[in-house]
Amino acid sequence: MRFFFILFFIPTLSFGQSIKLACQETSLIDYSKVQIIEFKNEDINEFEYSFDQNLFVLKERFQDLQYEYMGEDEVSYHFRIETDFSFNTLILYKKILRYERNIFYPDTVNLKKTYYGDCNQSDNFFAALK
Repeated sequence: MRFFFILFFIPTLSFGQSIKLACQETSLIDYSKVQIIEFKNEDINEFEYSFDQNLFVLKERFQDLQYEYMGEDEVSYHFRIETDFSFNTLILYKKILRYERNIFYPDTVNLKKTYYGDCNQSDNFFAALK
């Protein structure tokens, strides 16, 4: 019974009309050098994302990037963006409030790097948690 109670009250990310998230990148896998890098406190990147469900666009605040909504599955939401230098995907996990950002080489499906991070709710941001 206790296990069911804990499972029932785990926060789950769900998109409403619009939400804002604060995320921190804490590690990466560099596939060209075949290494995993854990960031130190001074190397952690912080991002703010806002999602507008009417436009199906996820915006990254500091770099003014717009990720296109690709869809969702049982555990995550998927977004993508193409730039002149790379093709990126962003995956936001529903139950654990984590994300991963994949960077591909241009015009290929070969991964260059994968960044991992944690997203959290703050009083300064709107996040729909159910």
